Amino acid sequence: MTAPEQTPTGPPLSIDRYRRILEAMQEGCCLLDIDSTIIFANERLGSILGYTPRELEGRRSADVFGRSSGGMVSGKRRAPPVREHDVALRHKDGRGIWALVTGTPFVDDDGHAAGILATFTDITDRRRSEERALAAAAQIEQLTADAIYTVDADRHVCSWNRGAEQLFGWTKDEVIGKPAPVIRAGQVEKARQAVLRLIATGDTVTEEAVRFAKDGRAVPVLGSWSPVPLPDGRTGVLCILKDMGGHKAVHDRLRQQASSLALLRERERIAMDLHDGVTQSLYGVTLSLGALRRRRGDPANQEAVLGAAIGQLTEIIHGIRNYIFELRTGVPEGADLEAGLNAKAQELATATSVRPILAVSADLPPLSADSVTHLLYIVHEALSNVARHAGATEVAIEALPWGAGIMLSITDNGRGFDSGRTSRRSGDGLRNIRERASQLGATLTIHSLPGAGTTVRVHVP
Repeated sequence: MTAPEQTPTGPPLSIDRYRRILEAMQEGCCLLDIDSTIIFANERLGSILGYTPRELEGRRSADVFGRSSGGMVSGKRRAPPVREHDVALRHKDGRGIWALVTGTPFVDDDGHAAGILATFTDITDRRRSEERALAAAAQIEQLTADAIYTVDADRHVCSWNRGAEQLFGWTKDEVIGKPAPVIRAGQVEKARQAVLRLIATGDTVTEEAVRFAKDGRAVPVLGSWSPVPLPDGRTGVLCILKDMGGHKAVHDRLRQQASSLALLRERERIAMDLHDGVTQSLYGVTLSLGALRRRRGDPANQEAVLGAAIGQLTEIIHGIRNYIFELRTGVPEGADLEAGLNAKAQELATATSVRPILAVSADLPPLSADSVTHLLYIVHEALSNVARHAGATEVAIEALPWGAGIMLSITDNGRGFDSGRTSRRSGDGLRNIRERASQLGATLTIHSLPGAGTTVRVHVP
């Protein structure tokens, strides 16, 4: 745009030339001369400020906008473009308003600054909404018990709420502008790289971690870290940390109580089983031997009674051995599936009269340690049921590939049962097997008929 031509009787000719364009703009706009005097204002700017354009023209910008634009132009130098910025203005009726202002310098033919075109967009509603949101956020930030703070790319603390003061012990004045002190010295570089990664990717990370208080305490936290714009225009990271110390203590107490309850239930079950099995059997032997004492004069009867008593004692010994096998619930640490199955088969052969037959495919897919543990517990429960209830002489344990996973089966040649009417004891074992299979995400099938043995089959995807 060339420098406006001055006439004795009116405004620069260039104003008339561009008046229609400027009047048609949706934003408010005005032209300032080199002395920061308003030489033209459109209707939209007048409506924003509550003046008519004629009331604005001829006035100094500082009188209208509360700030001088003289520094934005110079008659001797080429003026640089003016950046957008939010400006607080005053309406004619005294109300405070906000506008987004952009200044565009124009020059004369010699390249010297001749004035500036300023455009105004009313952002009062937006700014008030932002201010309300910021005020609410600040109030929440101060009232919440969570530690909330922000850091820049160098991990220097930019904000630090009351929750952070209470959780970690440092006051706001002690940490602002300094590296966040909640990380141990050996982890600082790792933490800095994590901050840079969040800023670069824009991701949000939520995970459990450990931070350290001013007194040296380790504080377990559930943290959320996400990029956030800082007041100076840079990007930093917002850190929201929830103290998990109390939660973990409650969790540990509940776990201890659950463990104690499970132990009490197991003791009760053992007492009931011993009473129902071993105690009653021993009582039966006692009755038989008492009858023998009363039949001293009949050798044939004595021999029969002794034989029956010996048979009962033999059954009791087998029952106790089988029961001991059931109580051995250990799973070899770090064992793979084949090694674990071999160990279980050997335990069964040693502790009971049941002969295990093991078949493990050489091309089984790899399984996680948790999956192996769950499968070995399933095998143990199934073999315990075989040893104690099935009356079997053999049990086949087989592991084969099945699609992308495996198929594991345990089949005995025992008496079987009606799956619709399980006893209390077998029901306990089967319930444990079902729970383990559910945790594995596996498909479980149990097939049994009276007199036809039982097959437990687990398909792991």
